Amino acid sequence: MSDENWNELFGENLDDLPIAQTQVTKPPQEGKETRLRKGVLDDESDVSTGGQPRGDAEGSPSGEISGSSSSSSSEESEGEDGEMGHSLEKKPRESKLLQPALDRLKKRRKKKEMDSGEKFERMESLVNSMYDVSAADRESLTTGQPALAKLQMLEKIRGILVKQAWQEPFIEAGGLSAIADWLALV
Repeated sequence: MSDENWNELFGENLDDLPIAQTQVTKPPQEGKETRLRKGVLDDESDVSTGGQPRGDAEGSPSGEISGSSSSSSSEESEGEDGEMGHSLEKKPRESKLLQPALDRLKKRRKKKEMDSGEKFERMESLVNSMYDVSAADRESLTTGQPALAKLQMLEKIRGILVKQAWQEPFIEAGGLSAIADWLALV
């Protein structure tokens, strides 16, 4: 998806959106096993992305924060089992950026529901076009040419009739007799 399409959909510049980046904050040292995890080395003395040592969780009695800190766009907190995990708290900036985009997407997904009269009129025009295509195929066969008009329209008809909402209006508009007319040439 290009930046222009993204801007049309979400109204945001890609550079403004918070994106988690994965990187190692310190070079590996001898004797220490490194593990890449959201830019944090797997070591108790290193500083996590929240600016606190891994041993100190938010709300700990000591409440001390290490002097060195690293910046990252994702918050992490220590869980009950001692593993690092994502915080369930929403960031105000992320929610401010994402909420308008989500609202626009919700509005797009809503489809206008047609009443039965509109559906019947559409199916009537479809059935009439089916009869026209059948007549064109008959004419093609009499001139010795291949009858391909129905084949071109067949996928469109199948796509419509697969949907439950269009089956009854198709039958009411005379679709079954149009199908019988199509099959009579075969």
